[in-house]
Amino acid sequence: MLLIPFVENAFKHGTGYIENPQIDIALNAKDNILYFRVSNKYDPASKQIQDKASGIGLANVRRRLDLLHPGKYTLNITKDNNMFTVSLQINLG
Repeated sequence: MLLIPFVENAFKHGTGYIENPQIDIALNAKDNILYFRVSNKYDPASKQIQDKASGIGLANVRRRLDLLHPGKYTLNITKDNNMFTVSLQINLG
């Protein structure tokens, strides 16, 4: 359930009016570390109207991570080359 908001956001913001939409999702576990990455193409020039709940999902996920895995995760969010990427690593050990 922790990863679903990232996937939902990729479909919410990475499709629609974007030409040639692209979403990439990767999930891997190795040596007690969970690796998750989701990327979606976005249009930086888009004036997409955001609903009142925009931004709440990310804040809620950060809060859950702090409660469930304090000091054991790394969350990076980047925008580069018209791609929005969320990378999450969780030490499960």
